[in-house]
Amino acid sequence: MRRGGESRFSSPTGFRLIAFSIPTVQFLLFFAIINGAIAPLLWSPYLWAGVTFVVGILGLLVSYLLLRPSNRGMDAFLYRFDIL
Repeated sequence: MRRGGESRFSSPTGFRLIAFSIPTVQFLLFFAIINGAIAPLLWSPYLWAGVTFVVGILGLLVSYLLLRPSNRGMDAFLYRFDIL
């Protein structure tokens, strides 16, 4: 993280990668701890994987609320055809 990692994660793509991966890993660890240490869950592995994937997608969508996508491509398209 100290050797160039900060600039890599300051880009929108890096931010979205973190926004997807942190909730996904957190829920995977949560389910693994509950299943292994406390009590076995009666959920199927497909349900575990689905829940963790949906949480990752929700984190990704929240990142789009925090960092809006750039409009450079659309602006260039509109200027090219004299719409703006």
